[in-house]
Amino acid sequence: LGPLNHFSIVCLFFSLQSSLKLPSKTIMATPNPQQELLTKTVAAFKRAAAPPSVTGAAFLESTDALTKFFINFSQRDLTRMVSRKYMQCFASFADGPTTSFPLPLDMEGVTNFAINQSGRKVALARTVVPKDGNKDKAEVFVEIWADGVLARTIKAAGKHGPVYDSENVFAGFKWCSDDRRVVYAAEKHEPEVVGFFDPPKPGGNSSSETVAPPQPGSKHVRRESWGEGFPSCYTPVVVILDTESEEFAFPLSTRADENVSWGSPTWTPDGSGLVVVGWPYEHRKLGVKFCLNRPSVVYHVALDPHLVLQLSAPSAAARAPLFSPGGSSLVWIENAVGGPHAAGSRLVRCVWPSVAANAVVAPVVAVAQGADDLGVYGTKLPAQCFASETTLVFTTYFRSTRVAVLVDLEAATITRMQVAAAATPTPHPLSTPTPAALPAGLQSGPLPLDGVVDVLVVSGSRALVVVSSPAAPPVPCLGHISGTTLTLTPLAPPTLVPELLFDVLPFTDEHDWEAIVIEQAAPAASRASRALVVVPHGGPHSAFALEYVASFVALASLGHVVLLVNYRGSLSFGQRSIDSLPGRVGLHDVADVDKAATAVLAAGRADPARVCVFGGSHGGFLGAHLTGQHPGRYRAAILRNPVIDIAAMAGITDIPDWCFVEAGLPYDTAVAAAALGPDTFAAMHRCSPVAHAAAVVAPTLVMLGGQDLRVPPSQGLLWANMLRARGVCVRVQWYPEEGHALASLPCEADCFASMALWINDHVAPRVAAQSQDQ
Repeated sequence: LGPLNHFSIVCLFFSLQSSLKLPSKTIMATPNPQQELLTKTVAAFKRAAAPPSVTGAAFLESTDALTKFFINFSQRDLTRMVSRKYMQCFASFADGPTTSFPLPLDMEGVTNFAINQSGRKVALARTVVPKDGNKDKAEVFVEIWADGVLARTIKAAGKHGPVYDSENVFAGFKWCSDDRRVVYAAEKHEPEVVGFFDPPKPGGNSSSETVAPPQPGSKHVRRESWGEGFPSCYTPVVVILDTESEEFAFPLSTRADENVSWGSPTWTPDGSGLVVVGWPYEHRKLGVKFCLNRPSVVYHVALDPHLVLQLSAPSAAARAPLFSPGGSSLVWIENAVGGPHAAGSRLVRCVWPSVAANAVVAPVVAVAQGADDLGVYGTKLPAQCFASETTLVFTTYFRSTRVAVLVDLEAATITRMQVAAAATPTPHPLSTPTPAALPAGLQSGPLPLDGVVDVLVVSGSRALVVVSSPAAPPVPCLGHISGTTLTLTPLAPPTLVPELLFDVLPFTDEHDWEAIVIEQAAPAASRASRALVVVPHGGPHSAFALEYVASFVALASLGHVVLLVNYRGSLSFGQRSIDSLPGRVGLHDVADVDKAATAVLAAGRADPARVCVFGGSHGGFLGAHLTGQHPGRYRAAILRNPVIDIAAMAGITDIPDWCFVEAGLPYDTAVAAAALGPDTFAAMHRCSPVAHAAAVVAPTLVMLGGQDLRVPPSQGLLWANMLRARGVCVRVQWYPEEGHALASLPCEADCFASMALWINDHVAPRVAAQSQDQ
């Protein structure tokens, strides 16, 4: 595969394996070990990637007798190499089983949507790409559906740009209580850009758009976006659309000199105004994705007369405002401004409409040890998470898992919910697939309550929940809330990967931390010959959880031991642990990852001569460090968009503050305006893998996204060039259209196959390696 276009070969192989009925070996004239290995690798990924993931849900109607709801899914289509989005609707009767509609609804092109309080009207934003595939000419429409029928399609051309999807920090989409107006966040419409020498269009500017005419010379003026993940998010605006008159209003029209971006809109309970979030910025826009420390303020916007009132403290990073069902409380979550990008959050309550002094209902947890040490960790609350006027149910991280918690606003308490499986309901032909409907290679199993519990949406005593584990794909469930107990009824047959086991290894070094091991069940004698794939997470202030991840499942299914390390500084072990890492990156985190690997090897669970490391972003930073600081242990490395030289990254990343904070240095406006001094440069260099490059001998596969704004690809290229100059085996996988996450399905599939083959080539079993040499 070396001299050929590797990306094209792997993608073609995935597609052929998905479409051909005959096994690939019948096409081969003679057995080929490399071909057989690729066939096995593709089969492992296809099996692991087959189950759909749940991306959202909402209740349509909820009464004592009947509950109607829908769930959004995303599923990999390895034949077309695209991720498919679809919606499935359900009806649950109090005296009978839950029934699903047999035909899912295609959600392609839908970026966001909202359902009114009665559940009978849906507003959705759809982006339509022309037949020639030119996304630059895509059009935006808002569709209004009533009682399942398309009532109106409203063209947004000339009014605003694309409507932000639910993954966007600025996103929001809500019906007003009058069932006539909707509010949402979208990209501001900008005038056409032209060059100095572009000829005028025939007919002149005949557009009816209420925007300024094109400015000569504007064609190549750079517009600053909100960074990685949102490269086309330049100027967010809040839009109010009257769905009957089809009139658009912009209550917070953004001027270039305001230096505030608006988003996360929701209606006040009486519909007379909005609650929004404003993100101020000074000299530049710093990346906001996964950065919970950016200054952001919750505002109340009265519409008539127009008045803007600040609700949250200006010194906090507030987000995700949400009203209680009766409108008596407004809640949001907030972080401290500055410092680590992700940390423990506070849950804040504002009594409405008096907007009296805000009260912190759930404070930041210093140390997460016992079951009562529960904090709020996450980017936002579910759009519906109130079980009553004064209680919320949502998911938070706790150590190496995610748990459902109940927050009492009056008592200011947060309690972990007890989760149990309901008695098996009477089977129904529309909701219970036959055994043949199970994905190949999976078996029926129990509800995976030993993994993560993700609460999607809550309505009174009912909840829609997803559970999964490292050995069990996601299972959507209908939940019943009774006190602090959450009882789950699966909406699809629970399955499991039958050969996989997992467990959690606890450690204590000044602070608690953990590691997750995923492996095949095997006799003790054969366990000691397996390869160990060590995986530190990125961030560094994030965390692995006991959930289903296709690439980890596929690696373990190929016979490797997968070790996921939540080192000191990981998100969900308390604020003291988080604060202990800045200034010690490259030391504490490296030591913890290596200690976890040592523990697995000492237990005889893998071969000490077959250890490799795989990581992305800060995980790639640690992978490079490990091969430099422990060159005798790590025989190969796979690094995805790795941080290599913090000092070199500081001036070109969308998060320059990260470079200072994690190196233990202060960051402010004055620092941002100055060049790196020798002391700053030296401190960043000491923390960086580049300081240990001379010791690296491990063959290294570097995977880079050409559009990465967070860790620009020059970082990975620097590492590859340094290792090549020393004679180290290096290969660079270049994905020109990918960003930091390397997330598109063709890229994901190619990255997995490349990684699996790299492990086999450089950390292969001795017997297999010998047979290939012969």
